[in-house]
Amino acid sequence: MTVTKASGTRIFRTSCGLKWFLNIFGCLGIVGCGYAVYSPFEPGRPFNLESVIVGIIFFGMGALLFAYIFFVLPNKRIEINGEEIRQIGLFSTKSLTVREIDGYRLIADRTLTLVPRTPDRPMLKIDLILQNSLELVDWAQQYFKDLNATGYEEDLAEIYRDENLGASLEEKAKTFKGINKCCNVLNISFLLLGMVWCGLWPRPYQMVIWFLAILPLVAMLFAIRFRGLVTLDAKRYSAYPSVVVAFLTAPLILAIRAVADWNILEWDKFWVPFALLSLGLLSAVYWLIPDLTKKFGKAMIFVLFCAAYGYGTTVTVNGILATSNYRRYHPKIIEKCSVINRGVTYYITLSPWGPKKKDVEVRVRRWVYNKYSIGDAATVYVRDGKFGIPFYFVR
Repeated sequence: MTVTKASGTRIFRTSCGLKWFLNIFGCLGIVGCGYAVYSPFEPGRPFNLESVIVGIIFFGMGALLFAYIFFVLPNKRIEINGEEIRQIGLFSTKSLTVREIDGYRLIADRTLTLVPRTPDRPMLKIDLILQNSLELVDWAQQYFKDLNATGYEEDLAEIYRDENLGASLEEKAKTFKGINKCCNVLNISFLLLGMVWCGLWPRPYQMVIWFLAILPLVAMLFAIRFRGLVTLDAKRYSAYPSVVVAFLTAPLILAIRAVADWNILEWDKFWVPFALLSLGLLSAVYWLIPDLTKKFGKAMIFVLFCAAYGYGTTVTVNGILATSNYRRYHPKIIEKCSVINRGVTYYITLSPWGPKKKDVEVRVRRWVYNKYSIGDAATVYVRDGKFGIPFYFVR
C-alpha cells in the first residue's frame, strides 16, 4: 500500500469550545466523586465500612474516568504527513508509519482505531472529538482496509470450519443461528429480570438472591459448553456471540442489594468468603479468556465485577441463610434525616449500643423512620449470619 507524500503536516486538535467543556465536566466529576470517596471519613460522621467500600470501588473508578476526561482527552492531537501518523498525548506519543498499518476499525462513529500489522507496534485509538475528524476517517478509508467488515467475514469462516456444528454448510449456519439466538435471549432476559425484578421489586427475596448468585455461573456454563464459539469477551463487530451482558448483570445488582438491604455489624469474618468467591470467579474468567492479562482496561472491569459479586453474594447469602437467635438492643434516636435523590432515602442516628461504642447512622425503611421521633428508644435486632458475619436492623 502506498500513499503519496503530501507537503507539510496536517494537525488535528480538540476544538477550544470542546476543551472548555471537557475541563469543566471533568473537574466537576472529579470533585463530586472525590467528595463521595471522602464523605465516609468526615469528622463527626459515624464510620460505616459499607460506605467506604462502595466509595472506593465505584466512586474511585469514577474519579479516574473523570481525571482522564479532564487531563488526557483535551490535550490529544494527531499529526499526519505522507509517511507517518503520530498521536501526541499528555504523557506519551505513539506513531505508526503507513506501511506498518494493517487496517482500521471505526467504532460507533466515535473512535477510529488504526491496527498495526505486527503486535510489537502500538495500536492507535483516536477519539473523534478533534476538529475536522471526518478528514481523518476519509484518510483511513482511502488508504486502508476496513477490519470490521473483513474481521466479521473471517470470524464466520473460522466458525463454519467447526465440524461440531454440522456436516453441511446449511446445518452449520442453522446451528450457529440457534446458538447466537440463545445468547441474545440470555443477555436480554437476564438484563431485564435483573433490573426490573431484582432491582426494583425483589420479591420473593430469597429467590431473587439465589437467581442473582447463579446467573453468572449459568452464563459461564453456557460459554464452557460452547467454548471456542461463545465468549465472555464481547468484541465489537465480531461474529462470535457473547454472554458478557448476562454475566455482568448480577454482580452489580447483588452489590446494590447488599448495600441497600443489610447492615453489617462486624466485618472480621467477611473477608475469607469474599476472597474465595471473588478470586474463584475471577480465576474462571481468566481460564475462559486466556489473553485477558494483555488487556488491562478490560481486565480491571472483570476484577471490579468479580469483587462486586463476592461482596454482594457474601453479604446477602450470609443474611438469608441465618438461623441464629436475635439479640435486642434499645438505643435512643439522636437524629433523623431524609435524602432526596431519585427517590427518598431515610436515615436515623442511634446512640451507642451493644458492640457499637459510637453513634451509628442507619438507613431504614420509611415506616420505621415515621414510627420514631428524636429521643425515642428504637429496637435494634442483631443476628449472626450463615458465615458468622453479624448483621442488624431497626424495627
